[in-house]
Amino acid sequence: MPLKLLSPWFAACALCCASSACALGPEPDYRPMPPAPAVSRELELKTRELYADLSSGDTVRASLLYSQEPGRVFVGVGGQDFRTTSEPRGVAQDEWFIEPGSAIVPGELVAYSDREAGWVVDRPTIRLRNGTELHARLTLLWRNEYGIWKIVHTHISLAR
Repeated sequence: MPLKLLSPWFAACALCCASSACALGPEPDYRPMPPAPAVSRELELKTRELYADLSSGDTVRASLLYSQEPGRVFVGVGGQDFRTTSEPRGVAQDEWFIEPGSAIVPGELVAYSDREAGWVVDRPTIRLRNGTELHARLTLLWRNEYGIWKIVHTHISLAR
């Protein structure tokens, strides 16, 4: 097709795209993407705080990091370690299958947040009192509740 015939088509296409009427242009309900999630030093520190509390056997203090709102979920390594709750409760030491005197050592801890939600993934090592080391995979989901980050979901499993 000669260039003269294509020029009006290109002009019309450019005009339509500029007015968002082209299939190549923005959709009618287009909204710009929100900012990308950011690395969260705050959630990293809170996760380390959780590890320290559980390692020292202070489940009461560890419980303060968990949401008391309905919908909290814990998924652990045992067959019974799938807990959903709609009532406030503390965090049990056995949910993390460690006993006082054991230590949770961070691995490749990565934390992100995106306004009201945050997430942490890690591969911690759990050193039991008897010297046994357990290598785990951990995911924590956090929610910003009235300006305070609280854990709403925990998933921990043993790595092979």
